[in-house]
Amino acid sequence: MGEDDKAGENIFRDLFNSINDPMYLVNINQDGSPGRFQDVNEAACRVLGYTREELLKLSPRDINIPSNHGRFSNDFFHELRSNGRMTYESTHLSKLGESIPVEANASVLHYKNQRYYVVIARNISNRKLAEQALKASESRYRRIIETMQEGFGEIDLGGRIISTNAHLHQMFGYPQDEMIGLNMIEDLLFPEDQPMMHERQKGRRQGQAGAYDQRFRTKTGGTMWAIVTATPVRNTEGIVCGSFAMMTDITERKRAEEALKISERSLSEAQQLAHIGNWKWTVETDEVQWSKELYRITGLNPELPLPAYADMGSIYTKESWELLKQAVAVTVSLGTSYELELDMIRPDGQIRCCNTRGIAVKDESGRVICLSGTVQDITAFKQGEKEKAEIKAQLVLSSK
Repeated sequence: MGEDDKAGENIFRDLFNSINDPMYLVNINQDGSPGRFQDVNEAACRVLGYTREELLKLSPRDINIPSNHGRFSNDFFHELRSNGRMTYESTHLSKLGESIPVEANASVLHYKNQRYYVVIARNISNRKLAEQALKASESRYRRIIETMQEGFGEIDLGGRIISTNAHLHQMFGYPQDEMIGLNMIEDLLFPEDQPMMHERQKGRRQGQAGAYDQRFRTKTGGTMWAIVTATPVRNTEGIVCGSFAMMTDITERKRAEEALKISERSLSEAQQLAHIGNWKWTVETDEVQWSKELYRITGLNPELPLPAYADMGSIYTKESWELLKQAVAVTVSLGTSYELELDMIRPDGQIRCCNTRGIAVKDESGRVICLSGTVQDITAFKQGEKEKAEIKAQLVLSSK
């Protein structure tokens, strides 16, 4: 070998050993299968724990885990020779039996009329650990999503549903495979509700979160109400790419609220017809509550704060206020009830005759905590009684 050849060999050896990843030069048998190692670099010896001399007595089969042997068939190496290079993952075994996951870059080298497989095997243990941690995290995330009592959905910027948990598609009455791909706005909202949701989606694209009550349309066309908490989702570059939506079914609550509204409306109408208002006074906090009809009876503005109990004297005549104060004091002290006819003074100066009733409400210890009752405007009734009496008196006089 000439001096130039020796110099070239030394340069090749230096380059070979300067590579940080294990590198293997493999003889190729006549049938194309890999033979023994022709050469290995220092990194290969360090990672696998063999000396160079020990490795040169081995073949790639000896450093791969047994479960991988079937992968490296004649077809595998035929494809490698045809393409000239190949990247694949495998698991190597150290001298001590330690498994080392690697990403191998294999190529075919022609050198001095000989063919070799050249394999650079990068240790990807850290990457595999990260992938396993990511899978475990995704698994925990999916378990949390699937076991939560709220519906959960991932939605893209176009409003298409990407994924759901079981509870969400149960809320809407869809099988999960049918719900994926539906448009949250066009397919699950009533037409009259869609413009508002489009506005909300604009805010979501700008990175705005939101929480609101929303009416939805189920698969059967029924109505489902939900509290929706929507959060923008950003990609790795910080750009909004969709949103997460959490939904809590409040359909029963909405039905109860509607039933309560109907009941309150009916009560208000009944009170208006009978000119009866109701009230409540909490003793400890001095909080006073009135029904709408009681505002109408007294003529006070329902938009303004109510006076405290101690200031109620302004809406009664002096005599009536004294009677009411005495009755309330006894009721608070003894837990009794009262019924009085009192004269109220409206802001326009009109005096209304009212039948006022009050009862005590006690806690578990028997202490009076509040008073509640009714006020009925009997002015018309009293006026009618007065007119009857006058007519009767006139009849008596005329009969004499």
